[in-house]
Amino acid sequence: YAQDWIGGNMVLWLQEHVVMHHLHTNDVDNDPDQKAHGALRLKPTDAWMPFHMLQQLYILPGEATYAFKLLFLDITELLGWRWEGEPISQLARDLFAPALLMKLAFWARFVGAPLYRYPELHTVACICATVMAGSFYLAFFFFISHNFDGVASVGPEGSLPRTATFVQRQVETSSNVGGKWLGVVNGGLNYQIEHHLFPRLHHSHYATIAPTVRTHIEAMGFKYNHFPTVSENLVSMMAHLGKMGQRPAAKAE
Repeated sequence: YAQDWIGGNMVLWLQEHVVMHHLHTNDVDNDPDQKAHGALRLKPTDAWMPFHMLQQLYILPGEATYAFKLLFLDITELLGWRWEGEPISQLARDLFAPALLMKLAFWARFVGAPLYRYPELHTVACICATVMAGSFYLAFFFFISHNFDGVASVGPEGSLPRTATFVQRQVETSSNVGGKWLGVVNGGLNYQIEHHLFPRLHHSHYATIAPTVRTHIEAMGFKYNHFPTVSENLVSMMAHLGKMGQRPAAKAE
């Protein structure tokens, strides 16, 4: 329950990340991480709005505010025992009460107690700054790993069919950035390809196996996406958002 202690929710994370995202990475219909609910256009099947032409400008501030949803609004998903409309397995029902109690305890400890002791705008600002810093760090590395120039999308109108092999779908929808020391700092989030192929392997081994994984992936004819630096990955992400933000050509009837 370490995640619950810092404001997340173990049950919802398992449903969103392990059950849905890992099985359906960048699927145009089934990956919750690709559902921006109109705020962004991330894939060809998303409806286009004129403000999407500016999405490169507001994506980074938006990442800093995402945690407010996770910390304060996702209680509705927990109470409804679902994530993005997908029911959570009844096998996890025993986790409901502890998860709810931990969420309430977090609100009391992180919001209620500070405001009770120091009912000032400065206290509110400190709470918001803490939430936004953590949100930006986590969202930034997840986002650049699955949204970059040339990234594959899976399903109708995507670049890969759902009949593609599991390996190809995981590899060509993900990217790595940096190397071993960045992996030490952020818990291996920069090795998304290895993380998706071997999710139960401890992240301290990702840098060791990455060269072998890359050799085998390229021998299979699949594209292994690795960015030497975070800045190069960021530029590629912006290029992808720029392309997705352009008004799509009208479909021929």
